[in-house]
Amino acid sequence: MTSLKFVRLERQFKHLVYFDGTDAISVKRFEGRGVTKEDLSSIRDGDYVRIYGTISYDNFAKDLTCIASNVVKIEKAKTVDLAEAKRVELHMHTNLSEMDGVCDIKDIITYVYNLGHRGIAITDHADVQSLVKAYNTAQGLKKKDPERDFKVGLGM
Repeated sequence: MTSLKFVRLERQFKHLVYFDGTDAISVKRFEGRGVTKEDLSSIRDGDYVRIYGTISYDNFAKDLTCIASNVVKIEKAKTVDLAEAKRVELHMHTNLSEMDGVCDIKDIITYVYNLGHRGIAITDHADVQSLVKAYNTAQGLKKKDPERDFKVGLGM
């Protein structure tokens, strides 16, 4: 979550909430001292950043806050599978499964394809809605690279 606020006359500060996958902290970055309005507005929700700053108690927020001295955008780390023999997942549920799936079928198939795996089996509980999407997504990926052997198993 990011928000841009005005403080005293035309001076601004940016309030960010940084989440590293396990915990979150409030981050404040003030205009001035080499930080322009453009720098403040360049960071958006979902950006991957490296933050340098000082952790201190904020009397206004009544919590520990990072006062950022530098915020640098970084690229999202790409997950790679370095195994020589790639696996094939034979039991995967999607968000259309009636019981326990949470991931979108297009995201799952694209992710597995990009890891270099040879295929995946979709085994949703009590429905076949995701199977058409799975098939169409796999066909779209095959059109990009017709030489690659990638299969989607469809089941229940």
